[in-house]
Amino acid sequence: MANDHEMAVANTHIRQTLLAIKQVLGGKGANDIYQTAQLDTLQTSLPADDMSHSITALEYAHLLQVIEATYGKRGARILQRIGRASFHIVLREQPTLMTLAKTVMGIWSQERRIQFMMETIVETQRKTYPHAEIWLEEKNGKLAYIEQNCLVCH
Repeated sequence: MANDHEMAVANTHIRQTLLAIKQVLGGKGANDIYQTAQLDTLQTSLPADDMSHSITALEYAHLLQVIEATYGKRGARILQRIGRASFHIVLREQPTLMTLAKTVMGIWSQERRIQFMMETIVETQRKTYPHAEIWLEEKNGKLAYIEQNCLVCH
């Protein structure tokens, strides 16, 4: 496992998160959050849509913490909205893959679809963050995604 200060977030991940923050909070709200989080450079340009790293996991976690602290009781709900918006951004950016997935998913049972999606998430996260310890665990018929070194929880 990399040192906590060396962990970084892939640009494509932070880019999607920043687009979602702007979508949920608006331009001024997003800029206020970046300024409070001392990530002023995010106000002027988004990171490239690639797997390189421009901010650390600590900076990313701090950004999310600032959102939660700024909005108080509503903070957790706003972060959830940002997460959903980020997911929809991913779906829009991968239309061909999503069309194929929708077709295949229509054939499978709900349990098989959930297992496939969870396995895909684990595989993608392992490729994106090779230092992370990520796995699926099944207990009592329930499938759980476990990330030992979660960037968000960091």
